[in-house]
Amino acid sequence: MDTSISVSPGDAWHPEAAGRFNRVSDMLNAIGVIGPAGQCFPADTGAVITRTNTSDVTIPAASYVTFDSHDMRPGIADPCGVTLAECAPGDEGPVQVSGIAEVSCYYPRPADVLVLKKNFHNGPSTVLINSTGHNTYRNCFKVTATAWTERGSIAEVSITDGGNPESSVCGLTDVTPVSAGTLTQEGGFGDGYVCLRLIVDTTGSAPSYSHVFEFSQYEPNAWEPVVILAEITGGQVVQRWTGGMIYWRQRFIVGFGRGR
Repeated sequence: MDTSISVSPGDAWHPEAAGRFNRVSDMLNAIGVIGPAGQCFPADTGAVITRTNTSDVTIPAASYVTFDSHDMRPGIADPCGVTLAECAPGDEGPVQVSGIAEVSCYYPRPADVLVLKKNFHNGPSTVLINSTGHNTYRNCFKVTATAWTERGSIAEVSITDGGNPESSVCGLTDVTPVSAGTLTQEGGFGDGYVCLRLIVDTTGSAPSYSHVFEFSQYEPNAWEPVVILAEITGGQVVQRWTGGMIYWRQRFIVGFGRGR
C-alpha cells in the first residue's frame, strides 16, 4: 500500500508500512526536544525573582542557587537559578531563573543547564537557564550528567525515568522493562553516544532478554539492536530518544520463544 498519499480528517485509517514508520520515528527522535523546560516555578515568576538567603553563608554574585516560594540557598538542585548580586545570610537578593546568565564557574553545574560559552581556567561561563530550546527532557530514558572530572568533563551519566526519578525502572520496552542505571568513564567522556543495547540469550529452551547501557564514539550500525538515548557533545548531554516505550519488534526480528 502506498502510504505517502495525503489524507483528510474523517478518512478511513490506512495501515502504515513498517519502513515508513521507522523513518518518521527516526526523524522525530533526531530532532530532540524543543520546548520549555520542566521546572515548576511560582505563578509570579518572571525572568528575575527576589528570594531570601536562608543559608548561613554569604552567596556570591553569579552563583547557582536552589530556591522555593520564598527562600534560596547555594546548590544546583531543581529548581535552580543564578544570583545577580552578592547576598548575605538573611538578606534578599535577585535571582535569574530564565534566559542567558553568567556564572562564576563551569563546574559543577545543574544537569539541565545549557553551557553556551565556558572558560576552562575556572573563569565565568555563559549559560542558558530554563529557556525554550535547551535540552531538558523529563520522561522515560532521560540521560543526565551526574559527575564531572576535575577538568570539567562529564565523568558519569545516569539513565532514569525523568518523570519519576525515584523509580527503579528508567523505561519500558516490548521485551522487558529497563532498570535505571549509570555509565561512568575514567578520565571523562568525549563526544559520542549513550546507547541502550538489547542482549539476547538463546542458550536456554526459550530466548531471554536483557539490556545494557553503553557509550560509543560512533553511531551504531543500523542493523544492530541498539537505540541512541543521548549524545554527548561539547561537554553537554543532548537528549536524542524522546519516543517513550521502545518497540524492538518494530525494528528487528525478536522471537517470543516456545509456547509464547
